[in-house]
Amino acid sequence: MRANTAAKLFITTLLFFFSSPIAIALAGFAIGEQCTNTSDLPTSQCTSGECESSDIKMEHDAFCVCDEDSQCPDEAKKIGLTIEPGETWECVDGEAASFDLDFCQSNKGKKIYPVPKEKSEELIKKEAEAKAAAAAPAAPTAPPVATANYQTVPPKMSVPIPGLPEFKAETIKAGDTISIPWLAQYMWRFTNTPFPSARSSP
Repeated sequence: MRANTAAKLFITTLLFFFSSPIAIALAGFAIGEQCTNTSDLPTSQCTSGECESSDIKMEHDAFCVCDEDSQCPDEAKKIGLTIEPGETWECVDGEAASFDLDFCQSNKGKKIYPVPKEKSEELIKKEAEAKAAAAAPAAPTAPPVATANYQTVPPKMSVPIPGLPEFKAETIKAGDTISIPWLAQYMWRFTNTPFPSARSSP
């Protein structure tokens, strides 16, 4: 009995879910931002629900535009326009000055273009710079530096010291710690060599 009741409740919930209007929470690009599709709700990338191609001479020429009249007063407030008494706004089809993008227009003659001329020029410049940077050849890689070895030249003693071995040449590689024992060998042998003491004549 409980199983049948649960099944009926589940089916009723599904029917209610699919037959009732579903409020879709939109999240995406604002009006005037670039988009990459031209699909309608609910798959549009734009919060307005409309992504439209423009006449701007650039590769990525699609932008979010208004889709309903009710979106226009909010756009006016975003850019600091004051809604006058009796002023109404509507979303109208694009014109040459709007790069053929739908835009907001009021009965007071105000117009809000999604992409103003200055912004379009900036976007065209940025896209050209990005293309130039991508097409630029990569900086040549420096060839590996061969490891250099250095050969020291041992000093020659003008006065040999008994027991002091001949100084040998030392090979030093790049990055090695330099260790040349000649001076230490000389001092050790010198201090440990008995020399005849000088005697004064009577």
